[in-house]
Formats: sequence, structure tokens, C-alpha cells
Amino acid sequence: MQEAPDAIRIQATLENSLNALQALLYGLETGTPYLTVDSLSIQAAGAGAQAGMADAPLRVVMMVRGQWRREGA
Repeated sequence: MQEAPDAIRIQATLENSLNALQALLYGLETGTPYLTVDSLSIQAAGAGAQAGMADAPLRVVMMVRGQWRREGA
């Protein structure tokens, strides 16, 4: 698939809780500028992380895409 020349992609890796991830995803998909999450990978951040806990650390890798808006366009 050919991308538009003004498309921007960013890959981000972070560690945070499930609640923080939910807030981040909501902000990305509903805020401006308009961004979409193309891919998302979530894993427990440590071997001792307890599954199912909202504040357990998670390692998140995501690819986010947006369009570059040029001034005057």
C-alpha cells in the first residue's frame, strides 16, 4: 500500500498501567490532530507482574499514524 507523501508514522515503546494506557488510547483517537493506532502490542512488563491488575506495569509498543498539515493548505 502506497502512503500519502504527508503521512507520518511514529513507533512508541512505553511502560504504564492499564488505566493509563486506556486514557492514552482514548486521547489519541478522539483528540486533534486526528491520529490512528495502526498496531498495538501489549505484554506484562516484568516476570513477576500479576495478570488482571489495573495498576500492573505493561510494556506497550504501538505504531501511530497521522497526516502532516502544511500551513496554508
